[in-house]
Amino acid sequence: MVPSAGHHVKALEAIHAFARRHQFSHYEPDVFDAPRVSTGIPRFAEQAHADLVVMLTHGRSALSHLLQGSISESVALHAAPPVLTVHV
Repeated sequence: MVPSAGHHVKALEAIHAFARRHQFSHYEPDVFDAPRVSTGIPRFAEQAHADLVVMLTHGRSALSHLLQGSISESVALHAAPPVLTVHV
């Protein structure tokens, strides 16, 4: 399924709302389509020549992690730049 232009508009609106809420003044929003988040983030980081990827993590329990996996762990394994995870 290919995301519609409306999907991109809604995603950008969410990014702008987040930036306003946290009083960001200098940022460059972008929307990148990929079949999975865990592969899309490393691809985008490479395309954007990112120096660092920062991700929020929920720090699941061992059993939950075993059953569901970890997107941030997968990104850290596949992304070229370093990945900083922040527990929320």
